[in-house]
Amino acid sequence: MPDSPLDLDKLQGSWSGAWEVGGHQISAAWMTVAGDRASRSGGAEERFTIDPTREPRQIDFYAGDTCVCRGIYSLDGDLLTLLLGPHGGGRPLDWNSDGSFVQMSRCR
Repeated sequence: MPDSPLDLDKLQGSWSGAWEVGGHQISAAWMTVAGDRASRSGGAEERFTIDPTREPRQIDFYAGDTCVCRGIYSLDGDLLTLLLGPHGGGRPLDWNSDGSFVQMSRCR
């Protein structure tokens, strides 16, 4: 399914915030998005796809052709929220699911 140009355009740029697991902040987080590529804290540049037609919206990160991380996202102005499933595992079904919670603000 093609990415929504609107959401993809809104994701472009640099973001910073914090990772939380189990309600505990574990580290600072950052992500820089250029086109369909994202450089994330703790990893190399990866290709990503989004599906903004799903509820909640879906995001997947790829290393080559392999999906390495599935998640959901919310984009509200300059606030990006991600809930990511385990590396190589399934996607969180909703915002109450277990996973790595990341909340980031756009860097200005």
